[in-house]
Amino acid sequence: MDITKIDGDYLENLLNRLVSQYYMNWDLLSNLFGVEEKKLRNYKQYEYELFENFEHWNLWTAKALILDYMSLDLPDFRFKSYLELLVDGYKISTKSIAKLANIDEEYIIDFLQDKSDIPIEARYKLGSCITQLIVILKNTTPTY
Repeated sequence: MDITKIDGDYLENLLNRLVSQYYMNWDLLSNLFGVEEKKLRNYKQYEYELFENFEHWNLWTAKALILDYMSLDLPDFRFKSYLELLVDGYKISTKSIAKLANIDEEYIIDFLQDKSDIPIEARYKLGSCITQLIVILKNTTPTY
């Protein structure tokens, strides 16, 4: 695994990549990150000013890195991570999730165990249910 230095040059390239390769616009990124558009467009010019509020800088740069990384990971990996959060963190039983997704509980257990023979319809229903639950729970704290 290569180690990448996250410096001003990297972030400026990342922001430009989000616009040029992922077809996001500067206004969207500004709203998403809570940073003025002109400061994002000219990151190197405002680098030190943006870094002064380290907590905010850390939050928005993490979002930018996640956006860039999303194309590299597999959808099942993402959904499995969210499913584990729902089961382990929020203590929602697999039985409850199965009922909400209208699928057999066995499919959820198989999905958590990385079994690949889960029908596509069950995967779709589970993915939809996971997405809705995460949206509902986004402002609550898992109990771990």
